[in-house]
Amino acid sequence: GVINALQPYVLSGAQSPEVWRLLAEAFINTRQSRRAINALENYLRLSPQQEPAMTLQLAKEYVKTGDWNKALQNAKIAESLDPTDVNTAVIRIEASINASAENLKENTPNLQALADELLKLKTKYPDRVDIRILRAITSVHLKDPNSAENELLLAIEECAEPLRAEIQLVRFYSQSKQMDKAIKACHSACERHPEVAEPWLTLSNLHVANTDYDAARNSLSMAMDSVVEKWEKRS
Repeated sequence: GVINALQPYVLSGAQSPEVWRLLAEAFINTRQSRRAINALENYLRLSPQQEPAMTLQLAKEYVKTGDWNKALQNAKIAESLDPTDVNTAVIRIEASINASAENLKENTPNLQALADELLKLKTKYPDRVDIRILRAITSVHLKDPNSAENELLLAIEECAEPLRAEIQLVRFYSQSKQMDKAIKACHSACERHPEVAEPWLTLSNLHVANTDYDAARNSLSMAMDSVVEKWEKRS
């Protein structure tokens, strides 16, 4: 493939930004985030122009690896190059929330400022489920679980892609040791999205956590009957 074809150029010390861009895209498409980060950093180092989209992509790859400080640093750079892009703002906020969560006591004012910013974004982009999920996560960090729950319940009813909010609600209940609510919410997600593998797999994992192995097997069996996409069955 592309990776094998381009590897000799890399080994010979390639200084072509185009080679690194193609490699970065190949690594991103094959979910190799650490190698994608290396390729993106080389591309951005060699590129003769400013690259807000590729800088944002670098931030996204750092998000995937959980390196929140590097993600935040690159999201801020991307935002300085394109201040009007809401996607960049969302990645910057996500990285900042997670970086702040590592020391909640010290970073509470920053989290409150992020919550205020997310409220403004929610008003401007009411259909975007990622903004609602980040608001819920911020509320949890700010010790306001009721607001987190309500935010996710509203997102399920109001947003264009409710499944992500449904899975986040299940995660919220599970993390707060409300297993009955988690299982009930996950059943609802399975009923609303029977053709998608993720809620079924999540439901099976919840039953395993509850040491209810028969129910876990039953969930997987129902998934095999319901999930229509062959690649999802293989997952």
